[in-house]
This record gives sequence, structure tokens and C-alpha cells, in this order.
Amino acid sequence: MPNGSIFWPLSAAILLAGSSASLGAGGGLGRGDNSRGRPTDDFGIEFVRIGAPRNRAALPEERFYNQRFEDLGAVGYRYRMAKTEVTASQWVGFVNAYDPYWVAAGGSRLSSGFTGGWLSPSTLDPNQAATYAIATGAERLAVKVSWRVAATYCNWLHNGQVNEAWAFQSGAYDVSTFGGSTQDGYTDQPERSPGARFWIPNVDEWTKAAHYDPNRYGEGEEGYWLRMGSQNDPLTPGLPENGGQTNGGDFLPGFGEQFMHVGSYPHVGGPWGVLDTSGGVQEWTETVRSFHDDGVLHSGRRYVLGSQAGDSGYDDKDLIDWYFTAGGPSLERFGIRLASMIPSPGSAGIVLLFASASLARRGSWAKDCRRVAGV
Repeated sequence: MPNGSIFWPLSAAILLAGSSASLGAGGGLGRGDNSRGRPTDDFGIEFVRIGAPRNRAALPEERFYNQRFEDLGAVGYRYRMAKTEVTASQWVGFVNAYDPYWVAAGGSRLSSGFTGGWLSPSTLDPNQAATYAIATGAERLAVKVSWRVAATYCNWLHNGQVNEAWAFQSGAYDVSTFGGSTQDGYTDQPERSPGARFWIPNVDEWTKAAHYDPNRYGEGEEGYWLRMGSQNDPLTPGLPENGGQTNGGDFLPGFGEQFMHVGSYPHVGGPWGVLDTSGGVQEWTETVRSFHDDGVLHSGRRYVLGSQAGDSGYDDKDLIDWYFTAGGPSLERFGIRLASMIPSPGSAGIVLLFASASLARRGSWAKDCRRVAGV
């Protein structure tokens, strides 16, 4: 750690490790996608395959509020979902790579929407290069970032983590579309680009991964659970060694729940093995909120699903159709869980094709970075 590093303050000194169960299975791009739920590992992020394409939507009797999303949970294709939320150790490489462009666009090195809350820069001088360090013990804590920065992270992964300006500009989301205001409506791309390799899941993809079960009512009889972990009743808050199923709820002093590592409840993954959809951090989706009072304007607000650690109202937010939380593009309160395409043989070469196609956009990087930073 460089001398003089400036650490973003932690709200408590305690860091709880939770379960020591391993989350990782080795492998490169495209490995291990032949069976449902089998994990793969891309760029240090473990994915599980979500199968059963063309599954039906949740029925009215499988919901609680049943307010919107007529086709809730129905997804017509196979895809992958990250097993846990993005952690500080998975985020720090992106921040170190994107920092020069972020700072040049007027972004703050202390913005938690950029750093995720667990990273600190070696310097605040914008004229000097900075290296970001993870707070001690925070490597496996989930980050909280803005939606636009999360979308830029997806671009970087899509383009193979190339540390050049073009690699942050497009691929999953075209950051040149980022703009607008609450009053006049936003111009941000409403959903991922065709061919995106990594993206922020939409409401249906997230709901399917957290609540859908191909054998809900018996072998081959599909359906949905009202809450996560293949159950309808509220999950039990508490430490895993005490029988807890979630770090939602308030059961530790000093809001210690938020310092529990991702994957602390490996036995609460549902049929697909997707962890921490209850507790942890509330998670961005790419689905734009569409209420009647929004009219024809793009509200800029994206739905946020799941509950968070230490949340006394976790049992409501864990419901399959809780759609009362949404955030604007620069809000810094929510985390991300990535979705990904299922790679086909030889797909590693796709990165080179996107790289060559993106070189022509180099000249617009400064303007695009300002859009991401919201300045």
C-alpha cells in the first residue's frame, strides 16, 4: 500500500467473514456450460447457467402485489448469472484502469459511485496518477456504484479489459447516449446492445434467477417461489452458523451485517445456485421504471431488486414482485450482479472484432467520460 493513501472511512471497525465456503471454480471463457447451474469463472467472476428457456411467467397466485410486468420472469433464452454481487476485489482493476478518464472528465476520486465504497486512491491530485487500494478485509464485500459506472464496467469486460478509452465507451452500453434530466427525460440507452457479452440483468432475468424453479411443483412442473432460497416464507436473519439464511434484518451490533462477505449463505442459492439475492446489497437492473406519471419520458430510473444487509424491511423487499425501489443514473446506493451470454467455442476472438470496430470512436472519449461521471 502506498504511503499516504487516503482511505474512504468505514462506518465500523469490524469485518465479518461469515462462511468460509469456497465460491470459485476455475476455468476460462466458455468452460463448464453444459449442465444447469454448473459454475464458470470469467475475469474472476463466477457465473452459473440459467437454463429452461421459454419458461412461463409468474402466475397471479405466485405473486404478492401483482402490479405490473405481465410476463414477469419469462425469458426466452439461456444466459448466465453471476453467483454473487460484484466485490471490491473484482472492481478494483476497473477503477485503476478507468481513473485517468474519470478524472479527466471531472469525476471525483472519492465518489463512492465510482470506487464502490471500499477503495481509496493514493493521491487526490488530479495531475498525478493514482493507484486504488482495497480497505483491509474488504476484498469480498459487495460494492455500491452508480448505474452509469456499472454500465461502463460492463463495456470494459465486454472488450476484454483493454485499458484504452474506446474499451469503456461501448460494447454493452453506448455511453454517448448518457444524458438528459429528470425534467426533460433521459437519453440513456434503455437496454443493452445486441451482442453484449456482459450486462446488468433486466427484471425478468433477475427474477428468473432468484425465484423460478423448473421443478417448483414436482418433476418438470415449473413455477415460482414467493421469496428467494426456494421458499415462500421470509428467510431467517442471522449468522449462517446459527441457522441464518440472510443478513437482511438487524441482528448484529453496529450494523455489522454489511461487513459480511458475499457468499456467506452457500446453502440458500435456490435451484440455480445464485447467492445473496436476499441481503448483501440491493441490486441494479437495466429495466427503466415506467409509471403512468412518467408519461412518454425516459425517467432515468432503473428498478432495484432484492434486500440489503441490515435491512429491517428485508422480508418485503424479498418478495417476487416488490417494485417500489428505483434509482437515477448517478445514484450511489446500489450494487450490481452481472449477467452474461453463454459463450460458444471460439468466442474469445469476439473481443478483437469489437476492439477494431471501436477504434474509430477514440476521439469522443472525453465527452463520453463526462456523461458517465454526470459532469
